[in-house]
Amino acid sequence: MAAPVFEEDKTVVGQSLCEFIEWAKNSLQPEAALASAPDKPLGLPPIQRSAVWNAKKIVDLWDSVLRGLPIGIFYLLTRAGTGQARRLDGKSIEGAGFDLLDGQQRLRALLLGWAEISDDRCLWVDLAPTDSSSFRLFITSKTQPFGYDPATGRKWPTHDRRKAREAIEPKDHPILVLDQQGNPRLGDDGKPRSAYDSELFSGNVAQDGKKIEEPPKPYRSSGSTTFKLRRLLRAWREGNLDALTKEAPGASEAAIAALHKAFKRLKAAHVALLKVDLGALQGDDAVLALFERVGAGGEPLSNEERLYSIYKHHKKEIQELVENISATVGKILPPTKIVTTALRIANARKKQPSFSVPDVALFAKEMKDQESELHSNLNGLIPSGRTGPLQQGFEAIKNILSFQEGEDAFWLPDVLLATLPPGVWQVLVFWASSLPEGTQWNESRKEAVRFALFWRLCVWNDEKATVRCFEYLCDINKATVRRSEYLRDIGDKVFPAIKLYQILIGHEGDKCAQDLISAEDFDKHFDALQETPVWRTDADRFVAGKIRNEMCARWWWNGKALLPWLQRDYIRKAFPDYAPLTDHEDDIPYDLDHVCPSNDWRQDWRLFQHRLDAEVQNKEELRGTRDQIGAGIGNLRLVGSAQNRGDGDTDVEEKMCFIKQKPESDKFKKGMKDWAFSAEIAPWRLVSRSGAVADRKWNNERLQAFQVAVEKRAVYLYQRFHDDLEYSSWTSSRHQGEDAVNEHVTPKV
Repeated sequence: MAAPVFEEDKTVVGQSLCEFIEWAKNSLQPEAALASAPDKPLGLPPIQRSAVWNAKKIVDLWDSVLRGLPIGIFYLLTRAGTGQARRLDGKSIEGAGFDLLDGQQRLRALLLGWAEISDDRCLWVDLAPTDSSSFRLFITSKTQPFGYDPATGRKWPTHDRRKAREAIEPKDHPILVLDQQGNPRLGDDGKPRSAYDSELFSGNVAQDGKKIEEPPKPYRSSGSTTFKLRRLLRAWREGNLDALTKEAPGASEAAIAALHKAFKRLKAAHVALLKVDLGALQGDDAVLALFERVGAGGEPLSNEERLYSIYKHHKKEIQELVENISATVGKILPPTKIVTTALRIANARKKQPSFSVPDVALFAKEMKDQESELHSNLNGLIPSGRTGPLQQGFEAIKNILSFQEGEDAFWLPDVLLATLPPGVWQVLVFWASSLPEGTQWNESRKEAVRFALFWRLCVWNDEKATVRCFEYLCDINKATVRRSEYLRDIGDKVFPAIKLYQILIGHEGDKCAQDLISAEDFDKHFDALQETPVWRTDADRFVAGKIRNEMCARWWWNGKALLPWLQRDYIRKAFPDYAPLTDHEDDIPYDLDHVCPSNDWRQDWRLFQHRLDAEVQNKEELRGTRDQIGAGIGNLRLVGSAQNRGDGDTDVEEKMCFIKQKPESDKFKKGMKDWAFSAEIAPWRLVSRSGAVADRKWNNERLQAFQVAVEKRAVYLYQRFHDDLEYSSWTSSRHQGEDAVNEHVTPKV
């Protein structure tokens, strides 16, 4: 299909929507095909969007198209051919033509239902009539192979995903992942490994010895009359109604007729294309105005997206340099966050440092000035054609935090690296990028890991914490020290985690994080609680003498974010093929599971109260406090999704069968380590009740045992967190003078 032709001075033309989509599809052809094609491929301009449309937006767009509703104007930017442009798939293209200035997400959504261009997402049409329509649209993805709730676009909750998997995988018919030779891949236990949900999309799985080529159909679709939209659309385009009917066996005539009419509306649809010539724009701030206003009628650019867009406009190769960091380090941050890391560091390195991300207007002005200090600092951080301090800093921190052999080794599992707040990375990379080559990074491993996990748990204001840390690392009170002299002295010094911890918890008057308490203080708090069958509220558990113990409460509710660290060996061994740094979507192969099944204590109150065999006064009090005991960290563990589906509402002693073993047995030791349990398992045995949930009574003894079991395990997990990470030097330093707190030398930049 031909690219649009703008005659004379016209800046707007109409084009068939199908022709426009086909032009975009052809622009994704291999390089050889593009070189010989008479048309110029459609590219992307410097404007950078970090967000991808969610499932509901994609479905809604296709619903609009098939209903014949307008979908807005597409803006095209003239490409002079003097610089390097990008195709929709990220590959570079050369030569004059057009770039899609606004409408990228709409076009990607349209291509998803038009052609086989994506292995990660799939649009489906369900031809089972409903009360309101003769067909429904669904979307699935590699990381959500059962799709999303069509009403909200959100991923299905765990229990729905479990039902969807059980529908295609009965207990005795597991879906196994295959190796490169087509044989079942073995897990850590030497047995064939069940496929992760994300692997169901790959076409490299088998069930009962038969390879499964197609991804699963969406959850809550009709199944037998649900088909890939692009296949039905291709059949209709090639053979009209007869071909459509043949491609959709089992669908009713009414549903086929409705889809036929919808496809006819698509064929008749036109879109307006508006041409923008960047060279013809007036005013010094024209580029900034363009980046600010593009998408104002749809999805506006965020400040970080505008900063990246302006940076790309002035430095064409920045996208490739940022991609190099993602390739070598992994997707620990989106591209926009990597760029804002560079901007923040460059800002902090100015003679008059600023510790925030630059203002958009000021940044645009400084980038126009090739001699500006910020421009020069950025070129120093990210030099053209070679690895610079920014990439070296990211790589150093990734190596410091990543897996290390040894029982007492300090390291973070990749799933935690992928979920660390941006401020942690920015602070650590700023510090690392300020040090000379040859620095002994291992000296800082323990402090960096401690700092990252403290931040993940305790910092409640990421931006303020980042600014405070940058202020200290810059050490502006000693800015007169010559950098060259300073760098000679810090090569073997460690990351100043303790001092930064003191700053963040308010040691110097500006609190933006919760301070840690010692394991002994944590234990004393819970040890002082009375053992009672009446389940405590938050106020009962964490408030004493009108003073709330904030750290205990934070651990109770937010400590679950650190379960990947507490169970890191289990995650690494049980899921050897899990690579969270290659994808930021929800492809996690394990679930957050309640040790005592939620249906046992969170069941509908009308049913739950019939299982209460306790004093009358306990009943109504339990109604509002069930989540405040059962949903705390002490009743949580991470477990493989396949195992969790199989467990269902299994009783504690069956699910956690190691607690029935003798303490000296290997099964007991392995279970204790895998599930992060303490030796105090007697309360869990008292919680245990065999049989169906409906038969499991809650008497006073069991009510009390459950509260005790959950609280004792919460204490044990905090002790593991505090003591294994050796936070005693931090928590004890609160009672010492500042000289005792910090003996580290820090960068002066």
